[in-house]
Amino acid sequence: MLSGCKRNIQSDDAIRQGVLTYFAKRSDLLQMEVTVTNVVYRDNQATATVHLQAKGDKAPGSGMDMRYLLEREGNQWVVKGRAGGEAHGAQGMGAPQGTPQGAPSGGSIGAMPQTLPPGHPAVPDKSGQGK
Repeated sequence: MLSGCKRNIQSDDAIRQGVLTYFAKRSDLLQMEVTVTNVVYRDNQATATVHLQAKGDKAPGSGMDMRYLLEREGNQWVVKGRAGGEAHGAQGMGAPQGTPQGAPSGGSIGAMPQTLPPGHPAVPDKSGQGK
């Protein structure tokens, strides 16, 4: 009797390997320590939050988090791009696409933009007042 043709590869290690294979195409990313901090699986797709930090840098709060969309291809995960429709391209690891001019470029890449899309209802701030 044959066992299943597809291995169960829904693991952080399998996702990390897919991300490392993707990063291998960019020499500037090979100097980063890669840690998978969260994965959400949907059928043959996964969205992974990955923490990137310079190798040897152990300072608290250093590094950044990025989200990637991966797709299962056979017995491996392949990065299809950054989650949210942004491709990981020439922008590198600077400020995320769509960052307003003058906004700080540090912190988490997945940070929410400071403006809402047209037609979006106001979101209350900490004081309970709308924006």
